[in-house]
Amino acid sequence: MAMHLHNIGEQYRDGSFTWVADDAMLYAVAVGAGATDAGLPFTTENSIDVELHTLPLFAVILSARVGGPSLTRAGDFPMSSVLHVGTTVRLSEELPCAGAGYGVRSIQSISDTGKHAVVAMDTALHDADTDAVLATVTTTTLIRGEGGFGGEAPARAPEQPHERPHGTLHYATRPDQALLYRLTGDRNPLHSDPTLAAKVGFDRPILHGLATLGIAAAQLQLHRDQTRPVREVTAEFSSPVVAGDALRTEYWITPDATHFKVWVEDRVVVKNAAISYA
Repeated sequence: MAMHLHNIGEQYRDGSFTWVADDAMLYAVAVGAGATDAGLPFTTENSIDVELHTLPLFAVILSARVGGPSLTRAGDFPMSSVLHVGTTVRLSEELPCAGAGYGVRSIQSISDTGKHAVVAMDTALHDADTDAVLATVTTTTLIRGEGGFGGEAPARAPEQPHERPHGTLHYATRPDQALLYRLTGDRNPLHSDPTLAAKVGFDRPILHGLATLGIAAAQLQLHRDQTRPVREVTAEFSSPVVAGDALRTEYWITPDATHFKVWVEDRVVVKNAAISYA
């Protein structure tokens, strides 16, 4: 197997996509924004005196619609060795509730842990009419067993504060949370097929990491009633979640961001996470 370091920085226009308000609202419901009236601006389009908005992480749904075998440009390796370990979304402004766009993908970096390779892939979401970049989604992937090629070590993520958190939020995921989230477009059967889940070592299908992150980010946005525009959401995934698990989100407030960490019982499942504001 070989990693294709020569492809770092090359840009590829991979596909066009469209979305409507129903897509944005379905995503908001799938990450729990409909649990209280505070979520009405994201889950309804006809509530009195309520304007429809999109959640920042709706960008990951649009990124998935770009399509294309982009990760294969990073190297020759079996897809069974791939593990999604992190996501960053950078927004130029709040995403429109409906529109059309196209994606431009590029490999940001290919790093070497010694044992594994780490690939960071950017997907820039462009408006179809103006060509403006609406958002950029960076997906970080661990390629198991493909390290040792002499590349640079991955950059270390800034650690979260060690002091006592400023607050804690709780969310009990639904037993059908993964089935609901998959309707947003992520149809990976690992999250729905018990037989496949068992083949890769899980007792039952696991919840999408992006669903766990989406729930925590939506909770924080609704709980804190933020009026400042979100410019970036970033996180690393460290342990699987099963639909029905209870999530505990601890957060720390700084002038420009809310840092957070998500737990299931005594396990950290999302770490080095932050929502940054304009």
